Amino acid sequence: MVNADASALLALVFDEAGAGDVAEALENGALLSAINLAEVLGKVRQRDMDPPRCCTSCDARRSK
Repeated sequence: MVNADASALLALVFDEAGAGDVAEALENGALLSAINLAEVLGKVRQRDMDPPRCCTSCDARRSK
């Protein structure tokens, strides 16, 4: 079992280096703790992004 940390999910959210690897890990069942999810949502809000839209964007990248 793989546990993704906040920095990994942030790479996916912000389409940074490694985003494809993170998407693949999530497709293969990687987990994210509530604490790491809270950190990601905080960073998303700091950049004035909408969390639901951000999740939709990540889903779109994962399906490529």
